[in-house]
Amino acid sequence: MQSWSLRGGIRFGYRAAGLALIPLISFILLIALYQYTVPDRTAPEARQGVLDLSRWNFGQKSFIALNGEWNFYPTEFFTPDDFRNGRTANASSYSAQIPNAWYSSIPADKASQTTYGTYRLIAKLPETGGQYGFRVSNIHSSHRLYVNGLLLGHGGNPTTAASSDYKAENKPYSTFAWVQGPELEIVLQVANFTLSNGGGFEDLYFGSQADILRLDQIRFAFEFFGLFILLLFGGYHLSIYVMRLKDKAYLYSGLYFLTLMVLVVLDGDKLVLQLVPGISNEFYHKVYNLGGFSNIAVLGIFLHHLDGKLLTRSHLALLLSPIALYLGAVLALPYEAYSKIGNLPWGYVTLVVAFYLYRAVRLGLRKDGQLKQKESFLVVGMLISVTMILLVGFLYSIGLVQTDMGRRMAFLAVIMFMNSLLALRLTSATEQTEKLTEQLLVRDKLKDEFLANTSHELKTPLHGIQNIASYLLDGKAGVLSDRQRTELALIHDTSTRERPG
Repeated sequence: MQSWSLRGGIRFGYRAAGLALIPLISFILLIALYQYTVPDRTAPEARQGVLDLSRWNFGQKSFIALNGEWNFYPTEFFTPDDFRNGRTANASSYSAQIPNAWYSSIPADKASQTTYGTYRLIAKLPETGGQYGFRVSNIHSSHRLYVNGLLLGHGGNPTTAASSDYKAENKPYSTFAWVQGPELEIVLQVANFTLSNGGGFEDLYFGSQADILRLDQIRFAFEFFGLFILLLFGGYHLSIYVMRLKDKAYLYSGLYFLTLMVLVVLDGDKLVLQLVPGISNEFYHKVYNLGGFSNIAVLGIFLHHLDGKLLTRSHLALLLSPIALYLGAVLALPYEAYSKIGNLPWGYVTLVVAFYLYRAVRLGLRKDGQLKQKESFLVVGMLISVTMILLVGFLYSIGLVQTDMGRRMAFLAVIMFMNSLLALRLTSATEQTEKLTEQLLVRDKLKDEFLANTSHELKTPLHGIQNIASYLLDGKAGVLSDRQRTELALIHDTSTRERPG
């Protein structure tokens, strides 16, 4: 018994290692590339609208985040010419702490609560100058970016009123300029008439052209890798379901991967907006919310299918009803309307996932459900990973972490745990089928042995009956009547046919 348990443990270890090999390699690659995706934390910050980078070596150091105190001019759109010609001398301004997007300001500052305005930063550079790059990741909800008097980039069309000319767009991009030291002027016009909670911006990166290009390439590779992996697994699981309609676990897991893919390609660097730039801001937000919240709903249905004791029907009805109502609002109302409740829906789904995790841990400790111990462990690991996706995303949004790399690793962990869970269930079902097949073969063999023994036991009496019938039919015991001869012939023929060969 102990030898069998050891053998089973070794076999499970081999399987686990095989399933975790590719995700483990992916984790190692992500960790190795992590240093290229975060700004240098030793960089100085801006003070009263001035950032001193005169001693910063862009050849040896990484790119930096242009954080700190920017000068902000509320309800004014100033151009570089306005600052150069002194037209801003009498304009009111104050220092705005960057990053200050509305959801990352606790409490929200005046700049992020202003519908439109102008940010300005002066950066002192080394005398040598050079080719520099800017990485714009998140500016709510429209902007124009000027560097040393040149318009280098824009998102949407910022205006001074919510008119038909106003257009919201928040698409990440990189732009480059040749800058001859010693000074760099950045003017950023920002307007927000879309988000009721405010505007603002964050994650404006600055560095050498080589560093920004490398950052672009790595981020694009991450996004495309996530798209490819989730599309591959989602399609694969749905294909298995089509071939085996009885196993709905693969239907729900496939749908989960596809809805998770929507989050990957619409969050972070917004891969879809880069590949399909014509998508409107309204359509983008609708698809993002539909994918994100249906993802949590599909996860709940998947867990209920695994084990009714993990999530009951009443649990699903209670937890998913608010999500269904919100999704209805997303479909029926414009983004400006349903966005007024801010991050409340995302806070709710975080609590829902926490409840999923609680139920999974509770079921695993009680050991009274349909899931085996190993399966319960994988479910708990999967739900912890889903929780990390939401948690790291929240911490990234409020600026407590510098990169969403942890969320990318959590995505991989979800894939690993869910695939391992389904593979383990499939393996268990296959082994059970093999055991039943072996039992049927053994029983078939026993049947043959029984028939062989029974045949041997029947041979002797049947042979005797046949001989006696032949003896009587030959008339050796006297003359037989016609009826006697008919009955004896029947006995003889029957014993001959029934006698085992």
